[in-house]
Amino acid sequence: MASAHRSARTGSDRRARAAERFATPYHCPPDRRDFSLEDDVKCIVETERLYLRAFVPEDVEMIYRLNSDPDVMRHMPDHAKANASRESAERMVERSMSSYEAHPGLGIWPTCLREDDACIGWTCLKQLDDTDEIELGYRFFPEHWGKGLATEISREVVRYGFEDLGLQCIVGITHPENAASRRVLEKVGFRYERDAHHFGIDVTYYVLETTASAEGEE
Repeated sequence: MASAHRSARTGSDRRARAAERFATPYHCPPDRRDFSLEDDVKCIVETERLYLRAFVPEDVEMIYRLNSDPDVMRHMPDHAKANASRESAERMVERSMSSYEAHPGLGIWPTCLREDDACIGWTCLKQLDDTDEIELGYRFFPEHWGKGLATEISREVVRYGFEDLGLQCIVGITHPENAASRRVLEKVGFRYERDAHHFGIDVTYYVLETTASAEGEE
């Protein structure tokens, strides 16, 4: 998982433009949309192998399977593991769909393969817990681990957050024993800042600022 402080006037202006952009549905190209989805499903960002889109009610089953996978939930809080029901999946999808209007440009988005539109999990850029920070995070099915997909989409979401939304600092959190997620954050350019406590568990807290991101690309 991962988050960000918002910028002042510049960030506000960019978020206002994002609000206008997201008020009008963006139509995904036909080969970027599952045939069962509605035409107004919004595509958020796209990489060489992946794209993010808005949640739709049909995603409940995917979220239920994802949250029921013991490997996926290994480093999650006990209350999250105990609440991996279809009802909780429905609530997550409903909350995510409602949040797009409440927080334009931010959210949790299904992450899909461009080659066949298969959904491999989700990626997020959203408010962290009860803080003013914005969190970058992801959760994928195990068969898609170890392929560089998390790093690929995280880099693009960071770019989107800084350039399109005007964020100044994005933070990422992960379980201290989740070495793979820590490596993803570090590859994207995040630096370890401190140990912290979020979602009822101890976590490692990483930070990436716009200046560090720009330096990393030089």
